[in-house]
Order: sequence, then C-alpha cells, then structure tokens
Amino acid sequence: MERIGFVWLNQSFLLRSYKRCRSSVAFRFNFISRPKSLHVFVPCKSSKRCTHTSTCLRAQIRLPQVSEVQHASFDECIPLARNICFRLQEEPQDDEAYEVLREMLSREEGARAFFVEYLSDFELRLADKKPPFKLEKLLKDCDEHVPNLLARNLAMSVAREVDLGTDEQKDTEKDKFIDSHRNSSSSNFGETFGGPTMVKERTALLIDSIASSEIARELVALWFSIRSRKGKYVPFLERQNFRKDQLETIQKTVEMFIGA
Repeated sequence: MERIGFVWLNQSFLLRSYKRCRSSVAFRFNFISRPKSLHVFVPCKSSKRCTHTSTCLRAQIRLPQVSEVQHASFDECIPLARNICFRLQEEPQDDEAYEVLREMLSREEGARAFFVEYLSDFELRLADKKPPFKLEKLLKDCDEHVPNLLARNLAMSVAREVDLGTDEQKDTEKDKFIDSHRNSSSSNFGETFGGPTMVKERTALLIDSIASSEIARELVALWFSIRSRKGKYVPFLERQNFRKDQLETIQKTVEMFIGA
C-alpha cells in the first residue's frame, strides 16, 4: 500500500476550495466562547507592548487537570479541549498539556471533543499547519479512537462540502448546515465553528502528518464499506444518510490517500 498522501489535495483539491474557505465567515458562530487570552496584552506605562506577553497568555489559558477530563462528558470536554488547544498553540512543547491531552484522547467522549475544537475553531491557527512533533506522536500513539474519528470527520466534511459546490446552493446550505448541527450534539462533527472546507483541509493535514498504519486501515475500511455496502462503516454511512453524489466524492477523496 502506498503511503497516505496529502500532495494531491494540497495542490489541486484544496486550491480550488480556497475562495470558499475564505468566504465562509457565515459559518462562524459563537455559542461556545473563545479564550480571551488570544487578545490579551499587558498595559505598560511606556505604552509599548509588554515583552512578557507570552507569559501572560499562558496564565490566561487555564490548563485543565487530568482529573477533570477523566470522567467529563462530551459537552464538558469541549471547553477543556479548547483550553488545551490554545495552550499548545502558545507553547507547543508544554509537557503538562500533553499529559492532560493523552488522558482526554483515551476516552471516546474526550477524543470527539478534541477534534471538534481542533478541526473547526477558526481562531486556532495551530491546526492550519503541520502539528508539532509531540502532538503528532501523541495522536499516533492514541490509536484507540483517533484513526476512526479522523476517517469519519474526513467523510462528513467532504459530504458537507458537496452541498456547497455551487454558488446557487451556498447561502441555503450554509443555513441548513449551521441549524442542523447546532441542534445535534451526537455527532462529533456537529458542533463546528468553521465550515466543512476548513474541517476537511485540517483533517487531511492531520491524516497525512500522522501517516499511521492504523489510519490507513480505517480509510481502507471506509472505502470498502462505500464500495460494497459491507464492513464496519456501514452503520455509520447509513446513520449519516449520505446521498449517492456525496458517497462518490468521499470514495474519490479516500482513494487519494490509500492509493486505490
């Protein structure tokens, strides 16, 4: 099997989506608050920007304790995941943050909440580039839930993007997308801040960066279920009720990664 690749998506698939991604401000809604720390500057008497801004940012982002994430529900994990993500954005080598994140990723509710935040928060710049080595390694090591969730997020974001494929559909589909997912807490993709193009691009970047055999197996299993209507992903596909055109696009996208 060929190594999972992001090259084609990066050069062609994603470039065609650039304008849609730039114009998707309509997807942004704030029913979950952002950390105020991203906009905090320390006032100085000299009116110059304080040289200790990064220290102040760290202090403003309260890192949850391991005990907080051990038994938290999905909804409770979302703000905890947000704080972890923004802490890693400011301090990519923070060992304490990785310790808490490891505990969060060990539970399905926590892993779902992490990807809701990481893949869909417009203000999280960390997710728009190759993840730090420590984060990449942690996601590769936490293979109980991560590979499955990445495969599902890729499928769902691609399917949602199909609905935004024409200019005539955009406004209507944006409203449907926001309204339907605001009311659904059962889907790990549902509580997004951003649009499907951004989620798709961030998911694809993670898949390519981690490039693990476990993720490859999940993508092959997803591809097989789409092709044969058999296998482990059939319940997921039926639950999402994807249309034929959506399934065809998902299949083609997955094939870019698995070399089918």
